[in-house]
Amino acid sequence: FLCWATMGFLWERRWALACAGMVVFVAALILMEDDRPPMEVPRGKRPFHPTASWQEVEPDHICPAGLEFRMDMETGRNFARLSS
Repeated sequence: FLCWATMGFLWERRWALACAGMVVFVAALILMEDDRPPMEVPRGKRPFHPTASWQEVEPDHICPAGLEFRMDMETGRNFARLSS
């Protein structure tokens, strides 16, 4: 009897932890929503839209904060991607 009671308690505890984890996950998603207005771009410039892969940054791009940058020393071209 003790074994079945213990298994039932552990199952309920595992279920409660899974539900709590899901609540934390959903709360994190809600907090990650970006409610800021879009970045204003000066005339003659255009926004850079980063992805997880390296993309060339043109001279007329305006880059958001928090990116990784690299420069090709042979060509002088700049690249950026989302920080991992």
